[in-house]
Amino acid sequence: MSDGHEVGGPAWLRAHRACMDAVAEPLLAIGPRYEILAANQAFVEQTGHTEAEVVGRRCHVVSHRSEVPCWADGATCPLEAVLQNRRPCAVTHVHLDAEGRRRVVEVAAAPVRDARGEIVAVIESLRDVTAEVELREELARQNAELEQARLRREQHTSAVCHELGNILSCVRLNAEALLTRAASPQASAHASFILDETVRFGRLLEDLRDAAAMETQRFTLRCMPCDLVEIVRDAVAEHRAIVGDRLVTELGEPGVAGRWDGVRLRQVLDNLIGNAAKFSEAGGAIRVRLERTASGVLVSVEDRGSGIPPERMAHLFQPYARAHAGVAGLGLGLYLSRGIVEAHGGRISASSTWGEGTTVTFSLPCSADAEHAAGAHDATEAGAHPQ
Repeated sequence: MSDGHEVGGPAWLRAHRACMDAVAEPLLAIGPRYEILAANQAFVEQTGHTEAEVVGRRCHVVSHRSEVPCWADGATCPLEAVLQNRRPCAVTHVHLDAEGRRRVVEVAAAPVRDARGEIVAVIESLRDVTAEVELREELARQNAELEQARLRREQHTSAVCHELGNILSCVRLNAEALLTRAASPQASAHASFILDETVRFGRLLEDLRDAAAMETQRFTLRCMPCDLVEIVRDAVAEHRAIVGDRLVTELGEPGVAGRWDGVRLRQVLDNLIGNAAKFSEAGGAIRVRLERTASGVLVSVEDRGSGIPPERMAHLFQPYARAHAGVAGLGLGLYLSRGIVEAHGGRISASSTWGEGTTVTFSLPCSADAEHAAGAHDATEAGAHPQ
């Protein structure tokens, strides 16, 4: 041994050698002058070095293939840190194995003291985390690629929607002109149909824009004081003109004032009531409830329709998901509703019994909390709402 101790190493090392070999992680016993005193069996098995190759050599020569200690290159030397601070130290280093390959190693170093409390050596535990680091780096790379792909998709969607919007405006203007100059009831009906379709298509474009913005966390709100009961009443009145008296309300409050984005909340209600009307049987009741809770307000839309197949419930609020196969539409309504509610600091959920009906419920926080939640989403651009 290079430290001049008797054959077999110092007494403390002989006493603890069996314990070192029982440890599953590679261990080195290193003297104060960087000399390696011993290596356990795990070190031999996992690094490719034999104990004879490393004992007596300086640790930095073995681990870094360098003639100078690692602190000379600006790194924290665990041996020096333990000797100076007189307490354990943990660092992450890049080592070279027996074949010269770079390995990322977590080094945990602890002092060995003699009977007088003096540090006579340092035990270093060497945990190879190369695979973990490479996995994290690969995941980070893939996440960055996915984020770039999302941004490109959002930009592409926005560009396509913009171009289609321009075309749609031309169609609408020409349809309005045809309507004003219609020479017969049939021509007037055709022009009205075209106008109605431009409105429907315009809503689809807005849904696509909103979905792209939500996917890239660029969705925004414009919050102002409003009455949620009034918003519910207006939405119900408009849908009741289509579905009739089977649409009923249970409003537990004459008014619920708060600071919300009323246009977006109306969009949520339109989605939920529209779905309930679409999937409930003719004559089946649709019930819209509103009630205060200890933390805010709760709104639910319940129908007595066919219900949602259990296998589709887990994906109900995902983009382009459909509760029922073969139904027309983009499958964005519930996804957008979730984004709008969550942007307010609320939550949305659904419960359904196949063959009996579905209830979709969303909660909104109290006004002060709503204002706080919306602060990060307040719109600065004019295009935050569907036209």
